[in-house]
Parts: sequence; C-alpha cells; structure tokens
Amino acid sequence: MSIFDRPGLHYISHRGFRPLAPDNSLPGFEYAGILKQWAIETDVHMSADGVLMCNHNTTVDASYDGNGVIWEMFDICRELVWITSPPTACMNKEELC
Repeated sequence: MSIFDRPGLHYISHRGFRPLAPDNSLPGFEYAGILKQWAIETDVHMSADGVLMCNHNTTVDASYDGNGVIWEMFDICRELVWITSPPTACMNKEELC
C-alpha cells in the first residue's frame, strides 16, 4: 500500500507545524513529523551563492531583520536574524536556516 492509498484524513503542515515553531524552520518540520502529518508544504529558494532556503516569499523582508531578494543574496544565514513568532529562544541559528 502506498502513502496515497491510506484511508482516512491526510493532514498537511503548511510551512511546517506553525503553532509550535516558525514557518519553514527545521523545528517546524520536526514537529510535523512528531505529530504524524501526512506531508509538509514549503517553498525553497536558492541564494546567489547556492544556499537553499525555505521561505514563503522570494524576499526575506517579512520573516527576517533584513530585506532583499533571496537569489541576489550571499551568506544568507550569517546575515539574517529571524523576527517572526512564535519565539525562537530554544532554537539556534543553524536550526532556523
């Protein structure tokens, strides 16, 4: 039986499990797995130096303390600090990028 043949409801975490972790973060994806979500929906963009980043928008303006288009940026994880909620005090920078 494939995952598409399973009976019952299929829950999909939009950008990870957002009630417990920030959008598109590794902790958000981990919570979705712990809660046995059927799938995770996310958007992936590549920076100018080839770093992949899960972010809904093509810019970082809404989620980080900087601004700009992702595919034009370099050293993306070193330069930006997450500003969206819920609080991320328990997560380090590597977990959020």
